[in-house]
Amino acid sequence: MARATGTAHYKGTVPNGNRTATWSQDYSYTIGTRVKATGPDGKAIGFTKGSGYLSATVTVSLDHANQPKDADVTIDGQSVQVTWSDQVRTTTTDTTTTYTRQGRVEGDVKVAGTDRTQHWIVYVTASRTEGHVAGLSLIQRKPDGTTSRHDIGGFDPSKHEYTITMPADAVADQYTLGHTSAAGDKADVSEGTPIAPTLGANASRILKTTLNGVTYTVTVNFETAKPTASNPHARLTGLYVNLTGKTGKGTLIDGWDPDVLDYTIRIGANDPGAYILPEASDDVTVKAGDVRRAGYATTQYWTTSSADGQSRTYSVTVIRDHETPTAEEAFKPGAAKDPDGHTPAASRDDTTLVSHGYILNGEYRAVKDTDYTIPEGGTFAYASRQGQTVQVSESKVKGMTWKYTLNILAPDGVTLASPAPTFTVTYLTQATHEAAITAIIVDGRAIGGFDPAKHEYETQVDNIDHWTASADFDKSTGMGVIIHKDRAKATITATSADGLATATYALKVGEKPLALNRSGTDGATVEGLASTGVNTSSLISVVAVLLAAGVACLAAGLTRSLRRGKRDDAPSDDAPSDGDAGEAGGQVAE
Repeated sequence: MARATGTAHYKGTVPNGNRTATWSQDYSYTIGTRVKATGPDGKAIGFTKGSGYLSATVTVSLDHANQPKDADVTIDGQSVQVTWSDQVRTTTTDTTTTYTRQGRVEGDVKVAGTDRTQHWIVYVTASRTEGHVAGLSLIQRKPDGTTSRHDIGGFDPSKHEYTITMPADAVADQYTLGHTSAAGDKADVSEGTPIAPTLGANASRILKTTLNGVTYTVTVNFETAKPTASNPHARLTGLYVNLTGKTGKGTLIDGWDPDVLDYTIRIGANDPGAYILPEASDDVTVKAGDVRRAGYATTQYWTTSSADGQSRTYSVTVIRDHETPTAEEAFKPGAAKDPDGHTPAASRDDTTLVSHGYILNGEYRAVKDTDYTIPEGGTFAYASRQGQTVQVSESKVKGMTWKYTLNILAPDGVTLASPAPTFTVTYLTQATHEAAITAIIVDGRAIGGFDPAKHEYETQVDNIDHWTASADFDKSTGMGVIIHKDRAKATITATSADGLATATYALKVGEKPLALNRSGTDGATVEGLASTGVNTSSLISVVAVLLAAGVACLAAGLTRSLRRGKRDDAPSDDAPSDGDAGEAGGQVAE
């Protein structure tokens, strides 16, 4: 479209008198129609008049590889290709580094109704600013979803390997790495693709993160459990481990000391599991207790009690290596977006946003709260005003929760929002919001008729003082599960990886009327089912009911006469795991 303006001058003779007359008239008119020009995010491009051409300047962002993103330019409904310089200009301060690339696109449009063309040029500046890494931190999440952050001391950007030591009882928790930016909330550190954690010696965690193109490694060690001299009469005589996947008695656990109460075992990603058998003297009672599961780590507890009332709690944590990250470990939110930028500012020093919220399926949805959730597939977004410059800094708080800080520069180019607005969002995904188990396991076998939507169950055991309970779940989600036993009942609580969803299952048990193994068992299958279907002892009980009364009574009498004390032989693959006499049982964990 072309616009013509000026003044027309006229001279003539009036008809009545033949007198000469002169006059002038201002004029302004356009030729053709306005060409629609849009830049990134569909925002209109405003051109200025140059010497024989029209020009405009737009700004876009660079990705972490310094490639322009969302740099579309459309002229008259047609997308045009921006030509980019290969040169990346770097500007470094004490706290940040800014990367900048220049591009341009130009062309001609025909002015409708004329034989003229109009030349135009769009200059495109793409940049990103990243904060320097100022520190690393360890984010700890327990099976119940609670989190805590621990700073890693002695950080130096030129040093890429670090070690931190956690308490012995924290070995079963889940860990990820966090970081801080030297620029604070003004510029964030650039994060690379998530790297799956691995296991090191003594079940240490080896965590890696790539920040500003540099990979940092943090080894999380755990303190060695210290011996305790208290309640010595309630000692175990041994904890035996079978790593073949069978339920036979294995070898004495590494580092065995009857006064050390907590132990850790590491197994590979594809190993069958660990069968754990506690043994005690005849005058010590052993009972399998609670189970805590967090991702790929499981802790089984046993309580021991002596005849004089002394008691101890022993635990074994089995940690399975995993080659791919859990859903939580692998999650990385998309870049924040600004779908506005054209709403007029109230004044030149206006630093307020129009709104904030998220974009889902291409639609911007405003949110009033400053702490909220974003549905799966959504991305944090904000609506800025015309002329404002907004720089977004993001940092992981915990699990699936991120904090966004928006540094807003007013249209006057001087006034900065103070304090900078911050928003805390938790991203929802199907996997990380899942809180449901897939099976309840009692005395090594899954109970029948399990449905994740059903939350109350009943079953029978050989001895309500000696039975085990556990639960299976999808470990790839990163959820945690806690099983709390209380004699004839158990409560199973699953907590999602994002910490927002929980599911509770109640289990009640009663004693089988004619079980041949009144000693019960203190073992269970935790990692994969050792066997499925009906317990062998249950079948024996059914058959016993059909026997003559005298035979049934004799069987019951023989059962009661079995000595209860130290287990002389552990369950084997050739015999039912719950058919042996004795006080101690076994546990297949992770």
